Amino acid sequence: EKLVWETFFSKIELAPTWLDNDKLKIGAEYCRRSGISALIVLRDYSLMGGYESAAINKPLIYTGALRKKAVKRLSDTLEFWVQVTKADGLEKGAEGLKQIFLTRMIHSYSRVSILKHTDWETTKWGIPINIWDMLATNLGFSLVFLVGLRRIGIHPTKEEIEGLFHFWKYIGVLLGIPAALL
Repeated sequence: EKLVWETFFSKIELAPTWLDNDKLKIGAEYCRRSGISALIVLRDYSLMGGYESAAINKPLIYTGALRKKAVKRLSDTLEFWVQVTKADGLEKGAEGLKQIFLTRMIHSYSRVSILKHTDWETTKWGIPINIWDMLATNLGFSLVFLVGLRRIGIHPTKEEIEGLFHFWKYIGVLLGIPAALL
């Protein structure tokens, strides 16, 4: 068991050469600066808008996350967002970093479980919770989030925009999305 974890973490670079800690801080600060408005945009614009996508909601339906556990899923997503956007939330040992890897494990477990225990049709739908699904979700937390905040009058600086995208690129990479796609 220890070897599995060591192998997993040996393949994850916590400090890639492109990482800019100042941009990370600015991105997280922008998320926090937006306050309760950020949570409303995430819930009503980013997440609910994402649920309109059959590709994204199909795995959620197959795991029961939308039918039986919708409130828990929303609560878990909120906890994830709060922890990763906290000051120093992405530092080694921080709860935000733990939430990222917990989410990555949940995605992996769900993917395997759906394929093993359901009538999921990979020829029609591809692999559940695939890179493209995760990329779309990442865009929901970054680009769609930014558009939603602008629509309600919260306008970022150029630095905040760069920081926001850098912040979610790093989180996306930690979740397993290739950096080249972000």
